[in-house]
Amino acid sequence: MRVGVVVNMPERSRLDPLQAKSASLLTRVVALAGAIALFGCSRHPKPPTCVPSCSDSASCRDSCGGTSCACPDGDVCDGSGACVPCTVGVCMALAACIDECGNADGACPTNCAQPDACVDNCGVAKSVICAGVECDPALPGGCRDTCGSYAANCCCVPSSCTDLLRCTDDCGNLDPSQCQGQMCGSSCHDTCGEPDAACWSTCTDPTRCQDDCGNVNPNACPIVCDPNQPGFDTCGNLADGC
Repeated sequence: MRVGVVVNMPERSRLDPLQAKSASLLTRVVALAGAIALFGCSRHPKPPTCVPSCSDSASCRDSCGGTSCACPDGDVCDGSGACVPCTVGVCMALAACIDECGNADGACPTNCAQPDACVDNCGVAKSVICAGVECDPALPGGCRDTCGSYAANCCCVPSSCTDLLRCTDDCGNLDPSQCQGQMCGSSCHDTCGEPDAACWSTCTDPTRCQDDCGNVNPNACPIVCDPNQPGFDTCGNLADGC
């Protein structure tokens, strides 16, 4: 006769159904937070953030592969990331009118500032950087730019302005003679870069009712009472409270 041994196991503690749901929800939230921290909101893991550091004074290359490290005085960062001595007369990259050593240099323009006069942003006339930028308006279709040089793009005879925003004619050239004065660009200039007093943007002197283009402009300026004319503002208009 087989004798069975009965072992009394301790009764498992049972969670209330609401407690069980809360515990399950908490577990899911924790898991989700961990996943977001690791992978972000997409399914792809976020790349680790690199904090650049500079350990080599002879290099502008940082520990993250960029070129954020400063070179010693008198040196510049070359294309390989090495710090090399600056060269007088060699233009500083992405900087106007200075050389690598920080000296003023009119041979280092970055754009043609006045195409109609063929003057670059260093103030140099007949600048190479202005070549072909604008055609001579006195010689439409004459293959000459405003620098007086041959320009193939200027052999086309324009008849109209086709893009006011870019100030270009139907030949695809910058053409203030066709487009100027028709649309405002930057403050006090049209989109062709030509001075235009109608292109004001703000009031700069309320006591004189003057906008940033030098106009007397009641549309731009707030009402300021004229101390010399009771009942009038500084724009010369009748004003309540003055």
